Amino acid sequence: MSLPNPVPRLFERLRADLEGIPGVRYAVVEGARPNIYVICDGSEPAGVELAVRARVARSGLRADQADIQIGYLAAPQPRRRVYLVRVEMEYPRIGRAIATTVLEWRGELFEARMEGESGPVVELRIAALATIGALEQVLEGELTFSLVGIRALRAFDQDLVVALTRCEQESVDRPLVGISLATQTLWRGAALAVLNATNRLLGNYLAIED
Repeated sequence: MSLPNPVPRLFERLRADLEGIPGVRYAVVEGARPNIYVICDGSEPAGVELAVRARVARSGLRADQADIQIGYLAAPQPRRRVYLVRVEMEYPRIGRAIATTVLEWRGELFEARMEGESGPVVELRIAALATIGALEQVLEGELTFSLVGIRALRAFDQDLVVALTRCEQESVDRPLVGISLATQTLWRGAALAVLNATNRLLGNYLAIED
């Protein structure tokens, strides 16, 4: 008789342990390696990354045995936040799709388009790239971003989109992770995930007049 696999129970205990950290809304632990996504409320809670890594280590997983990504659901910042107006997906011909993202900053609209193959995975990516293009128009070249990856997840009966970006001008090379609930479409979720990843850097670059 085969013995029960202890790995799912280990991952479930780890998920529950991570969700016990103050400021963590929920966690996702999946895959054989595994991939660990920790989703936090608002801005970065003090010490949350150290707490996450400590609890992963306590579970018996070494640092090289898991991929950990920590993201933050951005708190409202009406005076320093670029707003998403709309994301649209068009299909000019069979097998092709065009994503259009429109952002608003200080009453002005900024629009960018990105074309690629049709299909859920590529459409998610071109929606994110169109958002980065519109955001770089807002910033007028002061910052540029690259999209490392984007992925749709289903966790706890919620559709999520996770975006991983990098800022080309940042002296500290660290990933910027953004997460959004996909309450309308996955394309809009992709755009919001990109904005949630980048908004924490924008305060020093977007001019505000009182």
